[in-house]
Amino acid sequence: MKEMIGDLIADALLRLVGEIIILGIIAILVSMGLSEGQAYGVFVLLAIVAIYRTIQWEKKRRELLGKAADLDLDGDGKISEEEWAAAEMGENKQEDEKEWWGEEDEG
Repeated sequence: MKEMIGDLIADALLRLVGEIIILGIIAILVSMGLSEGQAYGVFVLLAIVAIYRTIQWEKKRRELLGKAADLDLDGDGKISEEEWAAAEMGENKQEDEKEWWGEEDEG
């Protein structure tokens, strides 16, 4: 029961802090000469741009780490069994080549 009340209080505080930050940004934009409606529009536009840039940075980071694998080869939005099998065969093929080269070097 105490944990549930603690979660509710934490959620309420996070919402309050979020609202204060958003209203602060809107107030700054209004003080710069925008109307309230324009300030909300600019805020939404800035939020969309920030989300888009974050997604792009994450995609680039994953590519640099080598974790950006596109398994959906036919572009239908679903990864079929054939696409999974093709991805697994590619991994096994690389492992087989490593073993084959390792055996040749030893012998």
